[in-house]
Amino acid sequence: MRPARVVRRALGRLPDAVTAVDEGLDHDTYRVDAGGAYVLQIAGPDADAPLERGVACYRLLAETAVPVPRVVAEGVVDGRPYALVERLPGETPVGGAPD
Repeated sequence: MRPARVVRRALGRLPDAVTAVDEGLDHDTYRVDAGGAYVLQIAGPDADAPLERGVACYRLLAETAVPVPRVVAEGVVDGRPYALVERLPGETPVGGAPD
């Protein structure tokens, strides 16, 4: 699956840059630059955690003071769910949640 194809479908334009990142645990994760900064996740073929659950959490928390990315688009392509969200500033925690 080509991430650029998913971005074009979601935003109506091809991205300027797409970079695979290692932060995704169960999903293929990409940094996307396309007139804005985004993160694209495409559900892995053997994902333990449904991508839709994370998107639902983003939508619920959006109405609170918790900073979460805005969901730009979600759908299914080639039988795999995807979500495109705004990229927030900051660092991705490495090694799991703090003790």
